[in-house]
Amino acid sequence: MLTRRSLASALLVVVLGSSLGCTTRITPTATTPVLTATQAITLEVPTTQAQAATPVRTTVPLIDDLAATQTAQAAIPPTPTFTPTPSPVPPGVLALMFYPPLILLYDPAVWRDESPYPAQGSNQLQAVQRETCRLAVAGGSGMNPGPTELLTLGDIAYSRTTYVNDPPGQTAALYLELASVPDYDYANPAPVLALVASSADWEACQALGETVLATLQVPN
Repeated sequence: MLTRRSLASALLVVVLGSSLGCTTRITPTATTPVLTATQAITLEVPTTQAQAATPVRTTVPLIDDLAATQTAQAAIPPTPTFTPTPSPVPPGVLALMFYPPLILLYDPAVWRDESPYPAQGSNQLQAVQRETCRLAVAGGSGMNPGPTELLTLGDIAYSRTTYVNDPPGQTAALYLELASVPDYDYANPAPVLALVASSADWEACQALGETVLATLQVPN
């Protein structure tokens, strides 16, 4: 049962609240969700379209032992050295070593090449059937020439100096080429060639030798 005092107190509270404009609101409390043990979070991570190539590693064994190193080095074949070998002069060609690149052509059935290839020296052709008949390179020897005559053998011009019985029983002739060979560099000496035979064989030897002298040329 309300007493007079308690009723008056309640009315006072209502009146004060209306006069002050107070409004009482009840705000619901938000509840934070909690993940249970049966729930999971899925994260999608995008994959790249190109993957880096896996590097290939090569293991190189190291030779630490000196003896093993020397054995490995001994197993390597030595680098071959090249020693040029001059090409042999084919039969029928006399390569003038004093006057490169000039050549003479001869018949191997008539002449034998006794030149000291590949060593440098004086070329010499020996007649096969006439032992005393030889055709050789004389070179610029500074000889005192005897009477000379001009002649043309084939297309080649020569000055010829003949020595009869000098020495006794032998005849010789020097043939100085007179700058008539096409493509030969005459900054080099002009060729001098010699034909020698016994006086008895001279005429036959001269005919054979001058046939060869007519072929003087620079090879193609």
